[in-house]
Amino acid sequence: MKQGSRYFMAIFGKKYATEAPVDGGHYKPYEGWINNIGISKGGKVLLYCAASYPGHCMEVLGIGEVCYVEGSTVYYNYKALQSPVPLSIIRDCFTPVDRDKVKNMRFNRFRLFEVESSSFWCAVGEREVN
Repeated sequence: MKQGSRYFMAIFGKKYATEAPVDGGHYKPYEGWINNIGISKGGKVLLYCAASYPGHCMEVLGIGEVCYVEGSTVYYNYKALQSPVPLSIIRDCFTPVDRDKVKNMRFNRFRLFEVESSSFWCAVGEREVN
């Protein structure tokens, strides 16, 4: 991974699961979010399925490597993890600041948020990327 990358976590729920699935390569957070958090090409995103996501519950299925941002949509290359990362590991691994964001992710303002690189890599751990 190149130095200077920024790290994020995106929350996927039931509402848009068919039109924008986790492995679909794009994520459209709420209007105006992209410019506010500074996500751009080269960013790395933990792709998290909320409890409402069909077939998966409260786990990170993969990593998205941001290719480009157009309007309010983030386009990424999907890289599946060999095994999902459950919320319990995320809570254990994340820094206190990032843990607070996860705790409040059910609120609209925390559907896509930046995390520290140490939180990101601790959560991914030794899992292989497919």
